[in-house]
Amino acid sequence: MAAITPLYTEHGDVRLKGEREAKKLAHWQAVAASAREQCGRAAVPAVNPPSPWPTRLAGARRNAAPGAASG
Repeated sequence: MAAITPLYTEHGDVRLKGEREAKKLAHWQAVAASAREQCGRAAVPAVNPPSPWPTRLAGARRNAAPGAASG
């Protein structure tokens, strides 16, 4: 796993903004670093800012290999 991206979904109640989002992102980065140490991985996965599900899905479709089946 190269990166972790939290998602905002239609029925999710939490929408972080500003300082709260920055603090939560720092916390998630610390958790990723701790998990890396526990499992012995060489690199800490990047923790991206949260994004809405439709935006993330569109990005995944753009990055899909040509000819790959869509699901």
